[in-house]
Amino acid sequence: MRRFLNAIISVLSWPFAFIWNARVSALFNSVVNRMYSRIIAHRFNGARGLRVFGRPIMVTGAKNIKVGKNVEICRFARIDAIQHFPNTGQNFTPELELGDNVVIQISCHIGCINKVKIGDYTTIGARTYITDHTHGTVELDDLKLPPRHRKLYSKGPVIIGKYVSIGEGCAIMPGVTIGDNVVIGANSVVTKDVPSFCVACGNPARVIRNQLDKK
Repeated sequence: MRRFLNAIISVLSWPFAFIWNARVSALFNSVVNRMYSRIIAHRFNGARGLRVFGRPIMVTGAKNIKVGKNVEICRFARIDAIQHFPNTGQNFTPELELGDNVVIQISCHIGCINKVKIGDYTTIGARTYITDHTHGTVELDDLKLPPRHRKLYSKGPVIIGKYVSIGEGCAIMPGVTIGDNVVIGANSVVTKDVPSFCVACGNPARVIRNQLDKK
């Protein structure tokens, strides 16, 4: 019976394969992405010309997220502006801002309970994690608790400047400021400030080149 059904499906799908070619598929995805972008844009504070490539994306606290013009977000992105953390009963007033022409690649995660600001024309590589908080501290009292029951703690805001390129698989940790025109190498963990016009990489990330030194 299963072979018979598979044969029927194969026969019926054969002519459909000629109709549903790569061009038709691309057109269909383009239309669906435009519709999805319109739906998502209404959730945010702003979001003029938002383009979402692929579905789904996950958004928490959208009204506390300010989105500039022509922002691009790829599929499986997760953007959290956390107002309430039910495990500990904490309440927050997060400020999360994406500047104009920011690009967020596939499977990125941005978490905010304090403040995260990303400047104009910044590109964030796939699988990058940007957060202004942690689940608890490394103090003994916190370590005795299950991680999900530890209070959320912010060391400070995350500020990322304009024209910044963040490579794939990076982690930008709480309390970090990254200047303008910076390149962060792939798989870097940024725990300290990075000045403008620098290249930084590694775990923990360190500045390996300062373009201003050449002048």
